[in-house]
Amino acid sequence: MQSISHREFEQKSLENCTQIANLLSGLPLAITQMGGIIRRRHLSLEDFLAYYLEDAKKLHEMQVPDQSTNYKQTIASVALSKSVLTLLQVLSYLDPDRIPEKLLLAEGQCVPLPHYPKTRISYFNVQTELIESSLVS
Repeated sequence: MQSISHREFEQKSLENCTQIANLLSGLPLAITQMGGIIRRRHLSLEDFLAYYLEDAKKLHEMQVPDQSTNYKQTIASVALSKSVLTLLQVLSYLDPDRIPEKLLLAEGQCVPLPHYPKTRISYFNVQTELIESSLVS
């Protein structure tokens, strides 16, 4: 957060960045986008914290222009369904380069998680949502 926001040398920088990261649940996309907002709006970390605590919703809906990517999502638009989060949690335990999709499909009915996609159709819908949100490829 310090380097993303370019606020490494502010007083209480590490403490404020830690607080911001905690408010954002440590989510890399959220940290990156909020760091971009801090930088582009020339906010101090303390000013950002006050702004965030007053109106987090507005900040989550703010789009951060980035010349290096074509990523157009905001934090608010990347809200994930419970099924997507559940599948993402399962994927996080597996080798990202070697996940046999048939395992995820065939074992869906055996997974004792309430929101795990149980049918092929629901699995493919969840998979599409993950791909569209750029969380998997």
